[in-house]
Amino acid sequence: MGSLLALIQRWKRWLVKVVGVILGSNESERVLLLAKKVLAVERDGAHLRAVQAQCAFAIEAYAGVLQAVDAQNGIAAVSLGRTLFEAVVSAVILAKHVEKLEDFKNHGKLTTFQMARSVPPASRFDSPGSKKFVDDTKTEYAALQAYFRPTGNWHLLKNSDAFAEAELPENFRGRYYIRVSAIAHGHPFPVVQQFDMESKDWKIQAEPEEWRRWAEKEHVMSMLLMLHMIERLSSVFALGLESEIASVRQQIWGIAEQQMRDFLRPPQFTY
Repeated sequence: MGSLLALIQRWKRWLVKVVGVILGSNESERVLLLAKKVLAVERDGAHLRAVQAQCAFAIEAYAGVLQAVDAQNGIAAVSLGRTLFEAVVSAVILAKHVEKLEDFKNHGKLTTFQMARSVPPASRFDSPGSKKFVDDTKTEYAALQAYFRPTGNWHLLKNSDAFAEAELPENFRGRYYIRVSAIAHGHPFPVVQQFDMESKDWKIQAEPEEWRRWAEKEHVMSMLLMLHMIERLSSVFALGLESEIASVRQQIWGIAEQQMRDFLRPPQFTY
């Protein structure tokens, strides 16, 4: 728990510096304080500790979104928002399925094995120790490759099934995930603009003003994603945070109603 407490202290100092600048109010801070309550729970068991670790990772991604929002960098905010989304999906699925804890761990090991095998023999990073590591893990690496090959995901679910298992809104993929994935992956979407309702006039050009507007939209979405994760973790582990979550969600939806009145409005989270 020492490392988690250190993270909490760092986030507290960071909040004073950054969060107040973003909205001039306490929505972001209330979300973060709720997340910290998840981390502060002290119970025995590897399952909860693993979920708390994933929650801590999600908080770091959320902090990155808020910093990008403060800088009015919509592209960075959206890209980090997609990272946050993936972290939330993993946290909720892991929380609901203690039997998947070993898969979660093994998928992390597989990535480490893959990285070790990516070092060229002539590289200055190559060493007798790294060669031994590759040799010693050869059998386990092959087994893990075969095990995770069907989907590539640690939970062995297709993305659409994973979204459903994480209890995200049914329309989430179309309204959010496709768009932020195109932005995060550097696809053409951000610079291909439609200029008529008949879909005949398209131009390829930079739209820096539009990109800046993405920042506040992603700010709202990131808060809703964090609340979704916290609510599901509170439910699974009986943390009793539901009433606080409902209060914060109502506050955030007041902001969403002002900012999002078109197709970019975030999907409704209902419980």
